[in-house]
Parts: sequence; structure tokens; C-alpha cells
Amino acid sequence: MMRPLKLVLFGAMALAQLAVPTWMIVGREWALRNGTTFKFLTAPIDPYDAFRGRYVALAFDAYHVPVDSLDGWFSGDIAYVTVEEGPDGYARLASASKTPPATPNYIKTTMSYPMPADSNSVTPNTNEICVELPFDRFYMEETLAPKAEQAYREHSTRTTHDCYAAVRIYNGQAAIENLYIVGKPIGEYLIQE
Repeated sequence: MMRPLKLVLFGAMALAQLAVPTWMIVGREWALRNGTTFKFLTAPIDPYDAFRGRYVALAFDAYHVPVDSLDGWFSGDIAYVTVEEGPDGYARLASASKTPPATPNYIKTTMSYPMPADSNSVTPNTNEICVELPFDRFYMEETLAPKAEQAYREHSTRTTHDCYAAVRIYNGQAAIENLYIVGKPIGEYLIQE
């Protein structure tokens, strides 16, 4: 009698272990297939870390989100951040809430810290929260990644700022579609350089 129960429990555990990564993959693919593309302007990063593997580590300008009040917001809270296209054509984090919004153009993320209106907030006289964007790595072919990392660093400085990532967003999921330098996809840019 114990043997069939053990087999059933083992089977359930094996299915659960397969379901989690499958669900993660399906979510990213769903975002890539059905999501709206937003251009996120990149920001300078720290020097290359050889232990991180073959990807381009990204940082973004957009990580501040205006909120009506900081009451009830704490570091580590889940935030549902609505994304819009700004007047400059780049993504703008428009608003944050504790529940998913009606629009599919939102990211489910984590709040880092609050910024009261009287601090050095990006938008004067506005309360903001800072969030961790759930995409900070652009994976690519192993042989091209070091060259891409170098090109990204050269074109994403405080004086030269002509890199952006095209990110597809759909119902809380976000997936990087491509990385662009001087308006060209990174692969095309590396071939021409």
C-alpha cells in the first residue's frame, strides 16, 4: 500500500519541478509574441565582471515611478508598474500600484526604496518609488558577448548616451527583444564595426 503512494508523490513532485521552469518560459515567450515593444534608454554600468558569464549586463535610466503617496510602500514590496511611451520615444514608468492594472502594458517588479517629494526625486514635488526592473541581462552568442559589452560601455556613458533595449511587455511579463547601439541591433552594429 505504501509503494503506490510513494510513486504518486514522486510523480507529483516530478511534475511540479517541470511545471515551474516551463511556466517561466511560457510567460517570456507569451510576452515576446503578444507584448507591446518599449524602448528603454540604458545607463552607464560598472566595469565588466568576468564571473557573470556571457551576456551584456544592462542598467536603465527609467527606475523611478511616481506615486500619489508613499504610505503603505515598503522596500521589497511587489509593485505593478505601468509603462508608457514618453514624448522622446523612450519608455516611461508612468504609475505603480499594489494590484495589476487594467492595461497589459505593465511590469510586475519589486520596490527598492521610496523617494519623498522633498528629496532629490527625478520629478520635483512628486513622491516616487524606485523599482528593480526584471530585465538587466541581454544574452547573446558567446563569442560576441565581450565585444558587445565593450561597445555597450563605450556608447552608454554620461556623455555618450545612444543605447537602448527594445523590451516587450505583456501582463506583468517583460522580455528583451534586442539591444540597439546608435539605432542598430547589436549584432548588426558589431559586424559593421
